Amino acid sequence: MVRKPKTVSTILVAYDEPLQAAETIAEIIASGLIPTIMEYIDVDTMNCILEKFDFPFFKKGNSAVLVELDGNAKQVRSDTQQIEKICRNHSPSFYRQTNSEQTREKLWEVRRSISPALEELFLKKISEDVCVPPSKLPQLVRGTKELAAKYDVTIASFGHAGDGNLHVNFLSNRDSGPERRKIKRAVGELFDMTLALRGTISGEHGVGITKREFFKKQIRPPELKLMKSLKRAFDPRGILNPGKIWEE
Repeated sequence: MVRKPKTVSTILVAYDEPLQAAETIAEIIASGLIPTIMEYIDVDTMNCILEKFDFPFFKKGNSAVLVELDGNAKQVRSDTQQIEKICRNHSPSFYRQTNSEQTREKLWEVRRSISPALEELFLKKISEDVCVPPSKLPQLVRGTKELAAKYDVTIASFGHAGDGNLHVNFLSNRDSGPERRKIKRAVGELFDMTLALRGTISGEHGVGITKREFFKKQIRPPELKLMKSLKRAFDPRGILNPGKIWEE
């Protein structure tokens, strides 16, 4: 059991420039600070939120970061001051910090509104969960926007930026063969981009069947051989999740 922290500091900050939020996150990580939570919201995600919900402190075109720190009061206060300095160095359009539980819940409403907004606005949502070193997050975000333009598809990204985990959502209101094939190609390029940034094709969701063909690009043959030998040791008859991650 972990004791409830004595002090919690919550920060919500927004920027007018698309990459400023991702750059802020990279700088916070580089500083050596380790927030309890650091959530990223990109421009397209914010635009979707504001289509369905009213958050007057934001406007369309914003990207945002939600940061949370907890612990003893002195350390939390010091870390909050350092993070505020980093955030303000990137010229935010909105900055709010609170130690109040009531205000904290209001700030968290922004993050919690993402999935409902995307599900209401789009017929199809393909959600990937790539992960890169946090220092590479700005490059990954830039790359997703280039993919969106190349394939003429809406890509809304958000996620647990403290560990470089980004939920990249390919969104469409067309459910046709050509549209599905187009998005599949875009997803493949996302994975290639992620691996080029020394990342992984899945931070949380796992490989399963749908990412199996891309998993081969991520690991070397000796690593795959070792994984298969471990699987055989625990599952000599191959009855546990056959066909997942690799073909049996």
